[in-house]
Amino acid sequence: MPQLVENFSSYFFKKQRDLYFIVFTGVKKDPLTGFTLSEDYEKIPGREELLRWFAENLPDTEVGPIYTFTSDSGIIVAPYDGSLYVDFSPEEEQKFSARWETSDGKSVDPRWQCYHFPLEMYKERYGGRIPNPQEFMDI
Repeated sequence: MPQLVENFSSYFFKKQRDLYFIVFTGVKKDPLTGFTLSEDYEKIPGREELLRWFAENLPDTEVGPIYTFTSDSGIIVAPYDGSLYVDFSPEEEQKFSARWETSDGKSVDPRWQCYHFPLEMYKERYGGRIPNPQEFMDI
């Protein structure tokens, strides 16, 4: 069965909550398009190690693949670059931050960075609402 990869729009529509996502720095990207050049996301440096840490230390935390763009970006298809969404509870986010981030939110491991995208910031782009990703489909 093919793997479903959410994007920011589908994540916010389904989850109705802030988004935490992790981007890996070892991904080779095309300098013109910014798309990943490697489709073997499972071999991205540090990715398996971080997934193992989640499994061992935050086993109830939902972690999954995510494209780091919105449905209205104009991007229809792109190679998956290994980025992950993480559904932290406040306590889980604190545990992750204590292990993997400095006091100013930078990663202690240069192979990845975790970002926070507040739901309210996303909604501001759309007049205070969360659009259905289908609204962006003009096919």
